[in-house]
Amino acid sequence: MMPTNDRKSDEVKAVIVALATLTALGVILAAGLIQLTDSLAPKIGDIISFPASRTSPITTASITADPAGASPRQPCVLDVEVMRRFGGSVLIEAVQTRPDHRFRVHWAGARTSNSSTDCGGSADLFLTNAQVAALIFAAGGKGVPD
Repeated sequence: MMPTNDRKSDEVKAVIVALATLTALGVILAAGLIQLTDSLAPKIGDIISFPASRTSPITTASITADPAGASPRQPCVLDVEVMRRFGGSVLIEAVQTRPDHRFRVHWAGARTSNSSTDCGGSADLFLTNAQVAALIFAAGGKGVPD
């Protein structure tokens, strides 16, 4: 009578099942993270609101923004502390993918800076993903508070 390799066969099956399970869990986890990232990413129509407040901001970020439009203008500064003091909001209007990934946004409010680099009460600007993320963090999230 010849001995069988049932034990080795069972071990191989268990390893294959474990690898298949881990692969399936990895795919599900990756899909979930992609979906979460998409839901948190800035989108066209998002509003980043800075209600007028005397409270100190979470961050004192100061962002240099490129004006949008045909005529070349000097960059202006979005000073979060000033924006929170006087109030205003940033509306994401469009996404530009070429030549680099930038957002076209519209600022509306009293002012963005206390210097000659103020963007004014209304401005169309280009911001990078990191700059938009910094504004969202400084405002405490997207949307308009109740």
